[in-house]
Amino acid sequence: MKKILLAVLSLMLVALVVSCASTAPAAAQAQEAPIVLTVAGSAQAQEFNTLKAAFDAVPEGGEGTIVLKADVEFRTPLAISNKVITITDNGAPVVIYDKLSDTENPNFMFTISGTAKLAIIATAQGNITLQGAGKDAAATKRCMFNVGPQDGDKSTAAQLELTNVIAQGIYTTYTGGVARGFGTMTFNDCIVRDNAATVNGTFICMYGTVTINGGSFTNNENTFSNGGLIQVTNNPTFLYVNGGYFAGNSGVWGAVINTYAKSTVEINGATFENNAAVDAEGAAVRSQGTTTIKNSTFTNNSPYDITVKAGNTTIADDVVAAKIKK
Repeated sequence: MKKILLAVLSLMLVALVVSCASTAPAAAQAQEAPIVLTVAGSAQAQEFNTLKAAFDAVPEGGEGTIVLKADVEFRTPLAISNKVITITDNGAPVVIYDKLSDTENPNFMFTISGTAKLAIIATAQGNITLQGAGKDAAATKRCMFNVGPQDGDKSTAAQLELTNVIAQGIYTTYTGGVARGFGTMTFNDCIVRDNAATVNGTFICMYGTVTINGGSFTNNENTFSNGGLIQVTNNPTFLYVNGGYFAGNSGVWGAVINTYAKSTVEINGATFENNAAVDAEGAAVRSQGTTTIKNSTFTNNSPYDITVKAGNTTIADDVVAAKIKK
């Protein structure tokens, strides 16, 4: 009888252990890395927790594609001079947060020089957001992308491309809120909104060639004496605007586009409405270089849509309702 009782107790104990094991919470899994890098020529993907680690893993002269699987905090300034890097998403919205104010205070987040190219391409409009630190951040505010040299030799093959990207909450006291530089910049169907600057170019301060294809540019503010959303400097600069919606932007001169003598600007199929210039100098366009405007619409810009200060400005007959000051 005693042996039977011991056997029953043993069975009960085994059942209890099995029951407890089955109901115990599973061990916490290691957190998945938010960044996946594939280097051209390599079949194996690598995982990283920071953009710096992923950038550093791309060899000089090489190409790499970075897929963001989750939001990323940007805490270390990055520079490339001889690499081609593409950043994209995995089909879900992600945010790159400017957190540099928490650690250090450089003028730029990304510096692209030499023959380097950086492309940030969202799989759908708005799937990648560049989130600035905002006006309330304690540190001096920076430009996100510096394309080409800051000083010295101004010739560069450096390139920046943003496609389907949102840029918002950027407040800069350095030239160009989103981008500046002497290289080639292309912006495809981007959303640039709710940014502010106290220097030239809330969106861009450009010294090279910039192409804007579509997109929406709204509620951006510039309080500099001659600043606007896009500052086309007095270099041999080229700005091509193909479509795009520009609304609710404000500046002192040229609230949307402010150009200088050596610039060439072509605007085709764009819409400008409810933009305001404090000094009555072109709420949409202030032109001093060679400017051509066609197939575009101007509505409720104050006090003038276009101010022609100098240079050669051509306004086609298909431009709608433009108020022009010469």
